[in-house]
Amino acid sequence: MTDGKVPVIDFNSDSTDVFLNPRLPLARLEKLQSTFAKLPSLPAHIWLSTSGSSGDPKWVALSKAGILVAARSVNDFLHAGPSDPWLKVLPSFHIGGLSIYARAFLSGARVYELENWSAPKFLESLTRLKIAFTSLVGAQVFDLVKSGLVAAPDLKAVLVGGAALAEDLYFEARQLGWPLLPGYGMTETSALAASASADSLDVKEFPKLRPLPHIKVQTSAEGYLEFIGASLLTAYGEEEALGAKLKDPKIQGVFRSSDLGSVGRDGHGIFLQVHGRDQDFIKIGGEFLNLKSLQKNFEKQWRDLKLSDAALLAVDDQRLGKILVAVG
Repeated sequence: MTDGKVPVIDFNSDSTDVFLNPRLPLARLEKLQSTFAKLPSLPAHIWLSTSGSSGDPKWVALSKAGILVAARSVNDFLHAGPSDPWLKVLPSFHIGGLSIYARAFLSGARVYELENWSAPKFLESLTRLKIAFTSLVGAQVFDLVKSGLVAAPDLKAVLVGGAALAEDLYFEARQLGWPLLPGYGMTETSALAASASADSLDVKEFPKLRPLPHIKVQTSAEGYLEFIGASLLTAYGEEEALGAKLKDPKIQGVFRSSDLGSVGRDGHGIFLQVHGRDQDFIKIGGEFLNLKSLQKNFEKQWRDLKLSDAALLAVDDQRLGKILVAVG
């Protein structure tokens, strides 16, 4: 296994590549490793870890072919070519970072890495390396705005994911010249599924999210966003009582997300609105967390300390989107 810092991936090979988040608690790392060792082999796949509906760790299997489908669509959308280098600041064990290598694999562009986030260092690297494209989460955009940093001159677009970007933060960043394209995607869709259009940089309105050509978006009867396309995951790898198994969550090729939303149409085509994630889930600084699981663990520790009852609450935070507060 690799920690994802310096991946060397041949997206045309039948090899299996595994990226595990080294920041996870030891017990969780060991459980993921144990589960993976029991899973059937899937040639020409990349495995990433994520949290399941129960909060337990699970693996996501993405085919290399599917990742390239999404990458090609993003390259076409951005008009990204061999002379358009990327700066990668998101970790490779997250699809937002890993997908940059797939895009560069197809376009022939160079990828530079900034391993430790620093807003001033980020800007210096953008400028010195004449970077065309990069991907950030909202907390990093907040750092750029708070520091009052003006965008680098060669930068064409900044894809922003991880969680919904606050409108006021978007406009503040735009005033500093940052060409932000808010997007929506997840590990299961091989990263970006919908994005603000490049034309949105020419208007003074908060942009709508428009599905990229490689994927179809619809809503279920209950209002959950659903996706159809070749970039979708192959399966989850999960631990069960009798061992680890592959489970395909798609039903007749349709993947249902945990996000509530709607799909509309205007004069420019189809657009997507995300109303919010199922209440069991929150994102803090771009990290997807299961609130119910956290609350369960928190209550156990609270009881072990023989303290009075307490609860975890998710409250809004300007930089991270949400933070957890203990209330007793």
